Amino acid sequence: MTSAKKIALLSFITVFIAGIAVGIVLEDLVFDKKREEHKRRDPNDFLFATFTKELSLTAAQQDSLKSMLNKIKEKHKTLNRERFEDYEQIRLEFNEEFRKILDEKQIIRYNEMMQEFENRRKKHPGPP
Repeated sequence: MTSAKKIALLSFITVFIAGIAVGIVLEDLVFDKKREEHKRRDPNDFLFATFTKELSLTAAQQDSLKSMLNKIKEKHKTLNRERFEDYEQIRLEFNEEFRKILDEKQIIRYNEMMQEFENRRKKHPGPP
């Protein structure tokens, strides 16, 4: 291969790799922030703004709507807590049953694994 072809190939590879690197950086900087902002938004804010504008709600109606949306939000939180508690009970039952089929060595390793999982859950807890 001639020197000019080698330089052209090397240039092409360099540009390709640089494009990938720039794409990764842009995704981390731009798209992740947009996803985070979207996750943090309260859906009630969107509903409140939309209903207020589209239905031309009076101040009294807006107050009532806010109150109703907050009640619904609390009910959802309660349901999530109850569901989380149900999942927790199922998990505990599984652990108890699963330990019955393990030998002593496996139980020791399983307990270590469960402790690791518990530590991760503490760092990223589910619903309260």
